[in-house]
Amino acid sequence: MNEEFARKIYETIVEEGRDMYKNLYDNTKIKKNTVPYWKSALSLYQDFDDEQKKVFLDVIKHIIIDTISSVFGVLDGSSTLSGGNLEFEVIINGISTSNELQDTFLEIVEEKNS
Repeated sequence: MNEEFARKIYETIVEEGRDMYKNLYDNTKIKKNTVPYWKSALSLYQDFDDEQKKVFLDVIKHIIIDTISSVFGVLDGSSTLSGGNLEFEVIINGISTSNELQDTFLEIVEEKNS
C-alpha cells in the first residue's frame, strides 16, 4: 500500500507539478498587474536559453522531491519536527506507514531517475 501511495504522490506532485511549472513559465505573459514576484521569476526564466530552462525546471523538481521526502520522514516517524515531540501514526487503507513512507518514496525517485 505504501508503494502505491508513494507512486501516486510522485506522479501527481512531482511529475505533474514539474509540468505545471513548465507550462506556467513557458506560457505566462508578464502584464502590468502581474505580482512582482512572478514578474521577476518570469523575466529570469525568459532570459534563460533552453539548457538553462531545463536545469531550472530540474531544480524545481528536486525541491519538490526533497520537500515530499522531508514531510514523509516526519509522517512516518523517521524524522522529527523542530521543537516538538508529537506522536501520530499515518494509516493508509488500514495499514500503518510507520518508518516506511520516506524510504518507499525515495526508492521510487531512484527508480524513476535511473
